[in-house]
Amino acid sequence: MHPPYRRDKDRWLIELTLDDPAQLFNTIDPSPFPQKDLDESADRFIFDAVQDFHHRDPLALCIHLPAAHLDAETRERITRAIQHYFGWRAEEENRQRQRTLRDGRLALVIGIAFVLLCTAARSALLSMPENLFIHVLAEGLLILGWVALWRPIDTFLYGWWPAHRRVRALRRIAALPIEFKATRVS
Repeated sequence: MHPPYRRDKDRWLIELTLDDPAQLFNTIDPSPFPQKDLDESADRFIFDAVQDFHHRDPLALCIHLPAAHLDAETRERITRAIQHYFGWRAEEENRQRQRTLRDGRLALVIGIAFVLLCTAARSALLSMPENLFIHVLAEGLLILGWVALWRPIDTFLYGWWPAHRRVRALRRIAALPIEFKATRVS
């Protein structure tokens, strides 16, 4: 099932243990707290964890912090920052997916035009007296025309799925319930 994760009541917990809330964020990013980028490792951990689950599995993000950092304001700021960051990433990924589909449509138009051109050139070659060179050239044009359609076919059959899954995962993370727990002092 999901061995590295703990089940709590009716949901799975994705748990992060931090010594300080600042560990969650990119220290180089000069943005104010709610708009800061998450630390790359935290981002990857949360994103990968969510992808380990089926999209219908109930999840929650549980952040373990020292009790001194569990005031209501810090919890609210962290929650807003995580929701903002993953919502922003989802929109960026969605824009990239839209650009990929737009490029795929353009590639399809170009590919169809090219396959029509190759087919017309092939027909013209085949109307000439046949010899081995003309036959090979005609078959090469047919193959070349269909190869030109590979990119749009790849985009529409396979290329958009990974981006769709990433957008769905990022939106899911942005909407995850976030709970906070005090870590024990050793």
